[in-house]
Amino acid sequence: MFNITKKVIKDNKTIKQEAKKKKDEFSFWAWFKNRCSHYCSVTALHGYNHLVRKDFALWEKVIWGILSFAAMVVALSLLYLSLHWNSETPTVTVIESTHFATWNIPFPAVTICNANKIDENRLNQRVGQMILPADIDEDDLEYMLKVFLSGSNSPESKDTLGMLAYILKANNLTTYDFMFDIATSCRRMIQKCMWKGVQVRCDAIFQRVMTLNDACCSFNFFGYDKTNYIAKSASQITEARRVSACGFQTGLSVILNPNIDRYTSAAISSYGFRVMIHDAYSVADDNAETKMVQAGQEGYISVIPEATYSTPEVQEKPLEIRKCFKTDEVKLNTMKKYSYINCLAECRQTIVLKACGCIPYKFPNNGSIPVCEPNKMKCVSELKDFYKSAAPETNFTLPGIYQTVNDKSCGCMPDCDYYTYITEISTGVFSRENAFSSESFL
Repeated sequence: MFNITKKVIKDNKTIKQEAKKKKDEFSFWAWFKNRCSHYCSVTALHGYNHLVRKDFALWEKVIWGILSFAAMVVALSLLYLSLHWNSETPTVTVIESTHFATWNIPFPAVTICNANKIDENRLNQRVGQMILPADIDEDDLEYMLKVFLSGSNSPESKDTLGMLAYILKANNLTTYDFMFDIATSCRRMIQKCMWKGVQVRCDAIFQRVMTLNDACCSFNFFGYDKTNYIAKSASQITEARRVSACGFQTGLSVILNPNIDRYTSAAISSYGFRVMIHDAYSVADDNAETKMVQAGQEGYISVIPEATYSTPEVQEKPLEIRKCFKTDEVKLNTMKKYSYINCLAECRQTIVLKACGCIPYKFPNNGSIPVCEPNKMKCVSELKDFYKSAAPETNFTLPGIYQTVNDKSCGCMPDCDYYTYITEISTGVFSRENAFSSESFL
């Protein structure tokens, strides 16, 4: 028993001595080579196991080594490109769903503009209250207004516009107030209104607004801090309306009167209306979906809305990375909420104000910006191509100006969250005789 114990102790000492000897003789290169050989033999990556197989010749191993190295270089290159592209475009746009609840999207604003810019009867009433020079009558004033509305910049129009400005000043009238007053009123233009299948008072849901198409009537528009709704209506509705179903029965229906007998200065060679569909908080400009409805026709305008929104992760990123503005991130001077359309509208406003010292009466205005009188419109006309472009402050027709355009446009950026409304229209001859007898709306 003693001999066996002594032998075990001796063997343990021998093992420890050999282990210590091996530790002292440790070679990193041998260890690394052994690990690499083991990795190549067990990895699932194609080609690496051929480098350590004993049944392969040296030239075969060299070929497989070159191929494996080339594959690694290509993989690393693709990884670098992916990281580079991701740093340049860290956000992506995807189609989440084509089935979205209707009530999640605000109903668009509907702005209706009569093709006639001047109501003849209203003009005659207004002129009867004005003080005119002895050699100027109502027909002369009507001619001056037509020259003014045409935007003529000819030398002959200079004296005409100067006289119009003198008459307005003599009667203590601004261009905005006068043009707003002689346009067709919403009460005369819109005869009946139905919202969500219920007939309502038109003056409770429509307000008069000034647009690039002169004075118009707008439904569900809340772009300005101050509205022109009647007091009772304004106290009830403060945000954009919504609908819970599809179809014209749950939308907006109106009967319009073009007042053909009052036409004096039409924007187009037709009797009818221009209907603009746009965001409830964005100004109605040339970018709005526009449809023409002629007199004596019944039109059905279908709206296909699209909602684009950014996730909270995107909105938390710095502005230089997300490259879009949140609705409450920028405070505009005239409009209630930020949108790219509103920003461009104020950008054009700023350009004309700096150059001419005033803005056209059609531009958005909160009352703090001077409005150009008729004799100042020459300056505005000369800037027309400069400020009416898609990118204000630029007037280029050459390609390759992307960077130049980005540096201008008053720093306007796209919206992080916005709605677009695609429209289609179908029309037919309007006839009350063939309508259902129970349809009191007609």
